[in-house]
Amino acid sequence: MDDYYNILGVSKSSSSEEIKAAFRKKAKELHPDRGGDESEFKKINEAYDILKDDERRTLYDRQNQTQTRKRNFHSQTSGNFDDIFVDLNDVFGNFGQFGGIDPNIRRRQQRNRDLNITITIGLEELFDNVNKTVSVRHVNGERKLISIVLPRTVNNGDTLKYRGLGDASITNRPPGDLFVNIIIDEHPIFIKDKENLYMDLTIGLIDAITGSNPEIKTLDGKQLKLKIGPGTQYGTVFKIPNFGMYSKNGSRGNLLIRILVKIPENLTEEQLNIIRQLGN
Repeated sequence: MDDYYNILGVSKSSSSEEIKAAFRKKAKELHPDRGGDESEFKKINEAYDILKDDERRTLYDRQNQTQTRKRNFHSQTSGNFDDIFVDLNDVFGNFGQFGGIDPNIRRRQQRNRDLNITITIGLEELFDNVNKTVSVRHVNGERKLISIVLPRTVNNGDTLKYRGLGDASITNRPPGDLFVNIIIDEHPIFIKDKENLYMDLTIGLIDAITGSNPEIKTLDGKQLKLKIGPGTQYGTVFKIPNFGMYSKNGSRGNLLIRILVKIPENLTEEQLNIIRQLGN
């Protein structure tokens, strides 16, 4: 049995948030679209698929514990029949005592497995609900193309659930669910924080001193003229409402522009003297 905790690089006591963070980091490193190893990428998806679900994680831990206890039993010179009975209960859900399979196991057998995939999307795509066609590998090895819609309010690291789009290898059982982990690709200019967008704008020293009106191209392609007043300081932030991303209530967040001032380089001695005179 694979050690899913080791695959994700977490401990058995790690919280759900720590497991999610570790998965996101490894998914970004190993994603095939970024040159990662596909087999390793599948392993971390499989590990996260088990450990993110409390019920499946508990069952996995119990099975690991059972295997460990069995190994300990075989390594000892004398066995304890009570331990053997407990191990059988762990595996078969008290079959011997109650005459039936654990109800939790029975419920899991009533439908096909859930599937877990990770996709990367661009920030520009999120101005509308995104229609994506994804390739999903079923348990029997067959790959199917599935069309899904990503809401425009999705955030980096979110996991979306699509009912009935999981594994359907066993025809006489209902299909499982599909869980889609979202990675939003880094943008060269804009940073998304929920419904707000952040960007840096570099201006020259003279523009910062005297003021200027540079044009800004927004993420959705619009042109805005920014009014920078005389004496604008390095690090000043301008807030433009309704030019951010969409929130769940349908409104748009803010575009926040931080001003960076570029200091001239390689000035001549004559130019430096003029600046010194102005400084005096």
